[in-house]
Amino acid sequence: MVCLDEGGRGRRAIRLIAPPASLAPWVELFWMQLRSGANRGPWRVVPDASSHVIFSMVDGTPRCALVGSRTSYCDIDVARRSVTVGARMRPGALTHLARGSADGLTDGSFPIGDVFGSCGRELVARMAEVIPGAAVRVLAGFLSARLAGCEPDLRLEEALRSARSVDAAGAMLNVSLRTLHARALKVTGLAPKRILRIRRLYRALEYGAASRPAWSDIACRAGYADQAHMVREFRSLLGDSPELWRRRATADSFNTSPGRCDSLRS
Repeated sequence: MVCLDEGGRGRRAIRLIAPPASLAPWVELFWMQLRSGANRGPWRVVPDASSHVIFSMVDGTPRCALVGSRTSYCDIDVARRSVTVGARMRPGALTHLARGSADGLTDGSFPIGDVFGSCGRELVARMAEVIPGAAVRVLAGFLSARLAGCEPDLRLEEALRSARSVDAAGAMLNVSLRTLHARALKVTGLAPKRILRIRRLYRALEYGAASRPAWSDIACRAGYADQAHMVREFRSLLGDSPELWRRRATADSFNTSPGRCDSLRS
């Protein structure tokens, strides 16, 4: 998730905004990132089972995209961005938002105008005309209109968040592993095993950011077989060893004052 990007530097570089109650079943959070100082190199984002709607100003030109779930890390060019505003959607929201299966959008970024037509292009124009804080409200209004009348199914999200194995997730939902696999692909764009790997990685990153314990202790708490297993997963999902990933937090890129989670009123 966005707070874990760049070795945890995302925590200091962004402002988090809680969605209004009406959007809470669909949107985990809104976030805003302003450029401050020099940007050297790309911004590395973590894999994610959630989709995003991301608006940015690049050399004064507004851009907005629907971003699918990510199977592994991705390096994003942020050197020319002055502001980025995003919505992190809950797993399952994408199928209602885009009116289709989520697996067709996995590891992809699609211009809003191509996905939603004229209403998507209107969204980009409206967000470009206002200050970043107001742009979040504009985006919230767009999502509310698109998701009006839809009914969220939070059971899959809950099962994949709390279960430590695919078998356990299937048992929680009382479905076969084949059904679970098909449902997860349709709703999130990822296979359940990949989702659980990402969730376990998040646990390791969260534990590592809290008090900087030994990596062997982090591996045990997060649910890896051993430290070597965790190192392999870091290299596969993040492209770095655990220690190299941690060092990203002190690299020179976005440097803004610490943010807090505000509330977005309806």
